Amino acid sequence: MAKIDKLKEGDLVVSRANKKAHIVLEIQKYHKRVYGSGSPGSMRKKFLLLFPDGRQKWKIDTALKVEYYLPGDPWFDDIR
Repeated sequence: MAKIDKLKEGDLVVSRANKKAHIVLEIQKYHKRVYGSGSPGSMRKKFLLLFPDGRQKWKIDTALKVEYYLPGDPWFDDIR
């Protein structure tokens, strides 16, 4: 199972760019299916993130994997 599938509401993700922490507020299914899956394939997800300044923004699962350290990733605890 992928790390993105284990992510749940209330988890902390850390931005790779500025090392700031964001909280996952909500998870919803996205209208597209996972790449390479047939018609009965699993759905992609979108995540509502709470930024440190109070803003909220939706991120798609692939963008979340690239732009943020997920719990359990190497360097996740290395916040400087």
